[in-house]
Amino acid sequence: MRNFMKKFYSIIAAGAFLLILFIFLSADKLQKDPNFVSLENGSFQLNDKPFYPIAINYMVALRTDSIEFWPSPYPEYGPLANRELLDKDSSLKTLKADLDMIKQMGFNTVRFANIGEVKREAGVNEFFYINTIFNKTDSTRITFKDGITYVRYLKAIDELVELAKNAGLKIIFLVKLQEDARGPKLFLEKVMTHFKKEPTIMAYDLFNEPLYFHKIERTKPEIFKITKQWQNFIRKYAPHQLTTIGLTGIREVFEWDPNILNVDFLSFHPYEYEPNQVMNEVYWYGKYVEKPWIIGETSFPSNNDTIKYEDQSLFAKKTLEQVCNCGGIGYSWWQYKDVTWGSYHADYMGVVNWHGSTTTDKGSMIYGTPKPVAKIFKEYKPMKLKDHCIKLDNYYNLSNYKDHRILGTILDENDKPIEGAIIMGWSKDWTKIVSTVSKKDGTFELYSNFPFGHWIASATHYNTLREGFWHDHQKQLDSTTNVTNYDLGRLKFKKVF
Repeated sequence: MRNFMKKFYSIIAAGAFLLILFIFLSADKLQKDPNFVSLENGSFQLNDKPFYPIAINYMVALRTDSIEFWPSPYPEYGPLANRELLDKDSSLKTLKADLDMIKQMGFNTVRFANIGEVKREAGVNEFFYINTIFNKTDSTRITFKDGITYVRYLKAIDELVELAKNAGLKIIFLVKLQEDARGPKLFLEKVMTHFKKEPTIMAYDLFNEPLYFHKIERTKPEIFKITKQWQNFIRKYAPHQLTTIGLTGIREVFEWDPNILNVDFLSFHPYEYEPNQVMNEVYWYGKYVEKPWIIGETSFPSNNDTIKYEDQSLFAKKTLEQVCNCGGIGYSWWQYKDVTWGSYHADYMGVVNWHGSTTTDKGSMIYGTPKPVAKIFKEYKPMKLKDHCIKLDNYYNLSNYKDHRILGTILDENDKPIEGAIIMGWSKDWTKIVSTVSKKDGTFELYSNFPFGHWIASATHYNTLREGFWHDHQKQLDSTTNVTNYDLGRLKFKKVF
């Protein structure tokens, strides 16, 4: 009898252990529901069919009359900065027209920015808020301190989601988690619980461009742990929706290494700061990124004057094809409409300009006219072509600089070369920056048109090294080529994942 009881308790203990292990291992697993967008074998599925998101970024404002909240087009999207859209009816009417036009232009997904990003006011009386527009000139903060605020806010998001659903669009909802703050988690918990059965919301974008907006320096193991906690948190309250994080591009590898992030898919944000930078970065994603990925933001500005509309359309066409051919599973353009932020690069990235007005197929009217680039998205059919992921001639030296050069070799702990490592250099005052990629034999040459003051290097899965050029002996002028060389020699890296 004693042996029987011992065996019985052993079986019970083993069963309990297996149950706990199952719960732990499945904590961050997505629950399958064909009505929701899911990931199957590294690609999106919807209703058991392939789904390729062609998305547009759309900024949404939150308006209030001090009693009720409602969603509204971002003020910069319209005449007089949309200040005439003071009431709920006109706001929703304009939003509906914009979303109908987005669908009409060939997009099937919209990434909503601004309205879901909770901000933090640190201090003794720390609080969390979202900016709202109150009247023609004023903005005010809505702080999430009581239940009625959440009720009013969620009602506004209900109306936004319903408009997107009626337009036939899926949603990627941009939020902002912070690892050391309870407020954003409480906010997102309420949002996700409210929408956990809403298949229109495809994914939550948990943080936008940590390179720029995550102010705390972290090691890669710390980032792994933080995103693991985030993923488990999301799974608890949003068991059907996907997760992503928006990364600026290859420069995130130094800290927010794409292959160690605990999200369902990655969203990269490459822009054309140097010639063919986007095409070349997409090649790198296709070769070295192991997780499913999309382009979460990219664009090319055009007002048909300084830069012709044909150039914008060509950029969209060739990057759409490059993303698909390099293994990307979606593409998102920044942004819906031109704005007046004060720089050409930012102001004219929209698919819609500010000229005249346009009537949608559903009979509603938008302010502005779609640019020719809209036709590229409407006609695009994703079709991956084998061996068509292109590495351009300037892949290792984007701007073809030649005056200054950092050189060296990237090696692992066993002295084996690391291909695809990222090396970046700055000027002494940190105002200028260039980057390159290590070759198959681990060697690299980073060229610039300015003297170097600082450098940083890392490869996905490996630690990060950084240093400054403090001594004259670290650089030497080559009298035959007139190139100033900074030789780092053999750099050895330790694998951290």
